[in-house]
Amino acid sequence: MSKFFIDACLPRSSTRVLRELGYDAIDAREVSMSSAEDTEIFEYAQKKGRILVTRDKGFGDVLKYPPGSHQGIIVLRLPSTYTANQINKVLKGFLLDVRIERLEKKLAVVEATRYRLRGP
Repeated sequence: MSKFFIDACLPRSSTRVLRELGYDAIDAREVSMSSAEDTEIFEYAQKKGRILVTRDKGFGDVLKYPPGSHQGIIVLRLPSTYTANQINKVLKGFLLDVRIERLEKKLAVVEATRYRLRGP
């Protein structure tokens, strides 16, 4: 089973959506990392063997976080005006559409109506 680490920049309900889909998901706020730096968030996800789910575009930097060098990163590139329900709808739709095995060690950039995978 794939495991996910949800960055604090996403709604708490995103963790619930992942759990309802049957995934092992932990929210950064559940492990007292709500104000952690990006490096700490990244290191925690790697140490725990979890795919990072975030809205932080910095994690989409393939020079800093090259695909193949991490468990996997999902960056949700959505308008800042999106509500929690809209974010969760896009996230759920993406996870239902993609084979989870394809996410391992890859960067997934998810937009409202499409996604791109980059990786080894």
